[in-house]
Amino acid sequence: MLPAPTIRKFLRESFPGESPVRLDSEPAKRIDWLKPIQKRLDALDRVECRIHVIHRLKGREQIDRLDLTVKPSATGRNYGQSERFRLFFSETGHFMIGDDGWRRSGVDVVPVSDVAEIEELVRKIVSRQDRNVLRGKKQDKISNLKEKGMTAQLRDLAENHGFAFAIGQTARNVNLSLRVCGRKTGFHFSFPKGKFDEVIAELPELIEDFEKMARLGMTFRTHNRKWKGIQGDWIGPDDH
Repeated sequence: MLPAPTIRKFLRESFPGESPVRLDSEPAKRIDWLKPIQKRLDALDRVECRIHVIHRLKGREQIDRLDLTVKPSATGRNYGQSERFRLFFSETGHFMIGDDGWRRSGVDVVPVSDVAEIEELVRKIVSRQDRNVLRGKKQDKISNLKEKGMTAQLRDLAENHGFAFAIGQTARNVNLSLRVCGRKTGFHFSFPKGKFDEVIAELPELIEDFEKMARLGMTFRTHNRKWKGIQGDWIGPDDH
């Protein structure tokens, strides 16, 4: 999700509060007024708008709210999430919009004067989402290139010292798993990306220590369940 200050800025710029919409009609009659708005917003690219059932009164459904979702053009760890808003009537009958996400700091609701203001908000969010997606893809590309370089260095060491490895990474750390002496169980550890060259320099000596432990039947009672999903396949000295 976008930061709360960004959402506040977009709401402030898109909804100046001039001549806010106000309906005095009873809630049941607001449905007909909301339907064309829902259809207009739902037709926007990357937008999903649905009429929401608030509650039931004596077997009758009272509907006076729209749920608005703006989706990013791509999904992934670096690409951001959907932005959600609620459009509803206040106790005074004014048509309002507010954040419906899970942000730590709250975002105040603001009055709506025209549907065009909502469309302006969507345009601002889509533009920011697209920018974030491009930045995320660039970061992923750089990260993948770095991982390929790390993998190449580890592959050379694996061929020279006879061990298998699996490598992955998070935003800050390298997650490395090693298998020695043909064992199916591995040694799993992580370290900061900036320490990779230092770890590589120490790895041959570390492998010797792991081999000694393996021959003595020593194992670490640890696992890599949290890393396994973001690591590549195991690569051994015979894998090319």
